Parts: sequence; structure tokens; C-alpha cells
Amino acid sequence: MSLSQELTLLGWVCLSVWYYGYHISELNFPQPSLTCSSATSTSSILLGLPNCLDLTSALYSLATAVFTVGGLVGSLFSAMIIKQTGMLGAIKLTGWVNLLASVAMTLAPHWTVLVVGRFGGGIASGLGITLVPPLLSTIAKTSHHKMLSSHSGAIGILNQVGITVGIVCGQAAGLVATGVKGDKQGAWRWVVLVSGAAAVVQVVGGMWVANDVVDKRQHDVVDNGLIAEAGGEGDDIDQPANDGETSPLVGKSAKGEPPVPVASLLSSPPLRPQVLLICGILAVQQLSGINACLFYSSSILQSLLPASAGLISIGISVVNLVMTFPSIVLIDRVGRKSLLLVSIASMAICSFFVGFGLNNGHPLVTGIFIVLVVASFAIGLGCIPFLLVPEMIPANAIPAAQAVALSCSWITNFIVAIGFLPLRDALSTPVDGHPHKREGEGNVFGVFVAILIVAWLCVYRWLYRVPSAVDK
Repeated sequence: MSLSQELTLLGWVCLSVWYYGYHISELNFPQPSLTCSSATSTSSILLGLPNCLDLTSALYSLATAVFTVGGLVGSLFSAMIIKQTGMLGAIKLTGWVNLLASVAMTLAPHWTVLVVGRFGGGIASGLGITLVPPLLSTIAKTSHHKMLSSHSGAIGILNQVGITVGIVCGQAAGLVATGVKGDKQGAWRWVVLVSGAAAVVQVVGGMWVANDVVDKRQHDVVDNGLIAEAGGEGDDIDQPANDGETSPLVGKSAKGEPPVPVASLLSSPPLRPQVLLICGILAVQQLSGINACLFYSSSILQSLLPASAGLISIGISVVNLVMTFPSIVLIDRVGRKSLLLVSIASMAICSFFVGFGLNNGHPLVTGIFIVLVVASFAIGLGCIPFLLVPEMIPANAIPAAQAVALSCSWITNFIVAIGFLPLRDALSTPVDGHPHKREGEGNVFGVFVAILIVAWLCVYRWLYRVPSAVDK
């Protein structure tokens, strides 16, 4: 394959995680347009459909959270789908599922149809986020081009780049379609339609991939094998080549070894330590407070720039994207473990100052350190956990391990979504005469600091030091 073909293949694959990022943010900006919280208009903008769906706060939360439930379902069934279709076939499936989900949301006459569409988008995203990291690793490690084969860690970070680009695109689409205040009636339908347009590109591109790429990539995988690479210079790991145990691109085993089922992962002594460690790191990714920082950013920074609330949200998303790129340069130089430790430590320090600023009425301090928390997350904790499964797990166990690890991530994501506000309220007290103000709002960040400290110690002690499942 030529270098241009391989780069095109990487871009096509990354569309499946672009959906994940886009669906995270697609309803955030146009909330007033969707929920009828702004002035209504009598004229429909699309096929006589209602301009808004009159969602209450509870129903809006349901429509937002059901995405994580769909993601969990997609992750849980990913191993079975990969066994039947191979990874490239499963990638094509994410395009079809997302296309149907986008059409359902765009044409939703009632909030129930919107919820069904969000659930479908979650399934596509859960499947995509499970597939893309090991597939990127395989493409890089089996490439004949040194530019790719010698930078497998940087190629793996394209997964996180795809997610963050999707988040920015979702925010930008909301701004363009619904205006700075997000209240242009009916325009939310154009926002959810954008992911459908991306799905069309992936479906059409999948036809080209099926005809021109699959056979060549299968030949490359079987000939070259999958290499479980070391975690980069400075990491305590010495993993041998995997000798082409399986071909996750096409769902076949070059040695005839059967795939490891999900039920066998935690009962297998060689696999259990690795899987539990990876699940813990992915759980910390969600429990680190990153979602809380994104939640607080608009309300806090609005006091500094009151006329630009919508643009502020986009700015935070852009910071998340831009700070992912240093990882591409650093990961193969300083190693996964070192970069992850720096990221977690920086988040802990910055989260402490976010809490300090909230509790002591310093919006400027709070705003600056919110941005630094997001930047610290992006350089390590945001991208490296997705690289661990294909690098620490034998190839025939990758689909099952990826499904279990990402399911853990979705579950903790859902817990954060429903539990953050109650936890914040439990750790703070309302201000008399000001029902929307609370004293001690920053206390919740103490919880995140504690989680990050424990996570740093665990990563330092065990990452790449427990016996490698690849060596078993």
C-alpha cells in the first residue's frame, strides 16, 4: 500500500471516534433551540416538524445520558461483532448505525424518537471507541512505511484527536446553526444531521476500502504479525513480538488460536492483572474531574466574559484539542508511563487550585486552572488509556479486553453524569437568600484530587511492572 492509501485508511477509521466526540457535544450548544426554552416560532423549518420538542430538564438529561447507555451496549457487543465481521467490517457498521441514528434525530417528531436516535448514536460510538485504538495500532505496526511503523504511539493518539475534533465540531455546528445563544428555533435539527453527513462519507468510503484495501491489509498482518511494542523509552517493559497471533483487521487467527471470550478474561491468571489495571485507568479517566471542569467552565468564565458564553465553551474544547498534539510528539520519546504520570500529577495540582478559587471567590484563578486541568488531561490521561489494550494484551484477547475496559469507562461516565451534582450539593451549603449560590462548591474538587493521587500511585507502582500477558 502507498503512504497516501495508508493515511486515507487511518482517516476513514478515525471517523468512528469522531462520532463519539460529536455526539458528546451536539446537544450542549443548541439546548434552548431544542427544549423550547426560548421564544417559539410558528413556522417549521423542516417537513412540517415541530421546531422544538418541549423537553423538561429531566427529559433533556435523559436524552443526554442515554448516549452513554448506548455506548455501553456497543462496547459489550463489540467482541461478538468483530468475531463475525472483523474490525474493518465493524467499522463500516458504525457508519450505517450512526447514519440511521442521525436521520432519526433529525426527523424526530417527539422526544422519544430523539432518545432512540441518541441511543443508536451511543451504540455506534461505543463500538467505534472499542475498535479504533487496536486497529490504529495494527495499521501502524504492519506498515511498510517507516513514517508510520516507527511512530505507532503517535498514530494511536489519532484516536483522541478524532474525539476532540468531534467535540469541537459539535460545538461549532451548534454556534453556526443556532446562533451565539443557541436559541434559533428548529436549527438544532441541522446540528444532529451533520453526523449523518459524516456517516455517508464513511459508508461510501467503506465501499472503496472493501474493494481495495482489506486484502492488502490482511496480507500485511499475516506476513508481518502484530508487535506488542514497549511503552517507549524509560518504561519498564520488555515485550516480545506477538508472532501474528491474530488478525484483528479481519477477525481471523493466523495461528488458528481462538479468540478469548469476555467470560474468560477475569478468570485467566495471565490476563486478569492487565485487564483490571487497564479498567482502573479508564475509570480514573472519567472520575478525574474533567467533566466537572467542562461543566463549571461556562458558568465561571461567563463572569469574566459575559457576552461570550457560547464562544467560551468552544474555546475550552479547542484547548482540549490543541493540547492533544504535544502527546503525538512526546509519547514515543518519553514513554506512555512517564507522560501519564505527568498528566495525572498536573491535573491533581490544578484541580486543587480550581477548588481553592471556587471556595474563596477568585473567578480568575478558577478560570485559569480549569483551562490547565483540561490541558493536563489532554496530554496524557485523555489519550494514553486507549493505547494500553493493544499494547498489553495478547492479540487474540484484544477484542474481549477492549470491550470490558471500555464498558468500565462507559459505566463510570454514566455514574459521573448522574452523580456529580448531588455530590457537589452534599459537600456544599446553600447561601441564604440566594438559591442558586452555594458555599464550598470547590469541596467536590477535593474528591477529584484524592482520586488522582491514588491513581498516580497505582500507575507508578504497577503500569508495565505486572507480568505481561503477552509473555504468558
